[in-house]
Amino acid sequence: MEPAEKQIAKPRSKAQSYLALLRVHQWLKNAVVFAALIFGHRLLVAGDILRAAVAFVSFCAVSSTGYILNDWIDREADRPHPEKRRRPLASGELTGTDALTIGSCTAFAAFICGAALGSPFVGILLGYVVLQWLYSSFAKKIVILDVVVIAIGFVMRASD
Repeated sequence: MEPAEKQIAKPRSKAQSYLALLRVHQWLKNAVVFAALIFGHRLLVAGDILRAAVAFVSFCAVSSTGYILNDWIDREADRPHPEKRRRPLASGELTGTDALTIGSCTAFAAFICGAALGSPFVGILLGYVVLQWLYSSFAKKIVILDVVVIAIGFVMRASD
């Protein structure tokens, strides 16, 4: 077996590239929205379960928007990186237009779903988008700010 850096990655289908762009494997982080049901002893309350499910879907969509934004901003810098160069934008599997289109759709979906939970939740989603923009633009380059922004993102998920 060849060393990892010499292995040639199998080409992804367009659908696999979109799923990689969305970072579906990261959606598990959004399950923190269900913590209140568990700790509040409301796991069997149908209305609360529905609210948490809508919040989960909203955060999955908005977090994908954040990942897409980050990948779009970093696409040139990611190309020489040994691992990040395999991301759909850095590798050229998807175009910037593809990413902006999908990112707009995920943002739209997040806010449409979030609207069902009311304007305070929409405000949280909007704050999350701004936080992700700050992170992608400069905060990730400052060690303590990097950690603080990531922590705030988790608190925002749990605050519904």
